[in-house]
Amino acid sequence: MEMIGIWGEFLGGLGVIASLVFLAHQIRVSNKLSIAATEREVMGNFSSLNELFMGNNEASNLMAKLTDPNTDFDKPQTEKARAFVRRLANAWIAADESHRQGVLTDNTYELLRDDVQMVLLTYPSIQPFVNEFLGFYPTSRGLLGYAGEVLKEANPL
Repeated sequence: MEMIGIWGEFLGGLGVIASLVFLAHQIRVSNKLSIAATEREVMGNFSSLNELFMGNNEASNLMAKLTDPNTDFDKPQTEKARAFVRRLANAWIAADESHRQGVLTDNTYELLRDDVQMVLLTYPSIQPFVNEFLGFYPTSRGLLGYAGEVLKEANPL
């Protein structure tokens, strides 16, 4: 009878170990799915911006003006450029938080750093609007902080 109890405890222990292994596997799969979903959401954020510019002549015209460092903006264009900067900032802040939470890979985060630099250098007329935005948020870090660094390098005093 004692032997049956020993075997029962042993088999029960194996069952607990098997359950823990299965649970660890499920957690790992869940984390990978979460990372993949976040990556898709971040890229979808930028894709929606690209689709806006491809499908809307007014938005495309604004982007074309932002490539000219000597362009003048009327009041509506100024507000649209500010809104565009806020939209980019929201995407960058969301990416920062996702990266801090571990659901955005380092590889994608580095790609987004490159994107920050590309936007600021390809569209030089956006720089004053980004500077204005950063002035309202002086303790910016992450991608916004990096945007400030890129602007300082691009416009040394």
